[in-house]
Amino acid sequence: MAGAALLTVIALTSCGSGSDGGAEPTATSAPITTLSTTTTTSPCLAIRTKAVDLVVAYKIERRGVAGPPDRASYVRSAMAIRDEARAAGCPDPPALAGFLG
Repeated sequence: MAGAALLTVIALTSCGSGSDGGAEPTATSAPITTLSTTTTTSPCLAIRTKAVDLVVAYKIERRGVAGPPDRASYVRSAMAIRDEARAAGCPDPPALAGFLG
């Protein structure tokens, strides 16, 4: 019985202790970060992020039940990201190797 009470106390105290009674943070109370600051400071990082997002989207779609993804459209997107990287003077994003190799 004492173990359950201890777990309850731990759970309640770990939820937060803000002035609003420990409520979960909302979208307005969470720190806001935007990609626009990333693209201003490092276009190469933003392009690499696009490449990783493309690979993740492909893997998620590949796990789907609707059938295999249209690999050709992903290859075209990978080529566009590679061209964008080269135009910006950045190296080819390594995440695209599976589509361009």
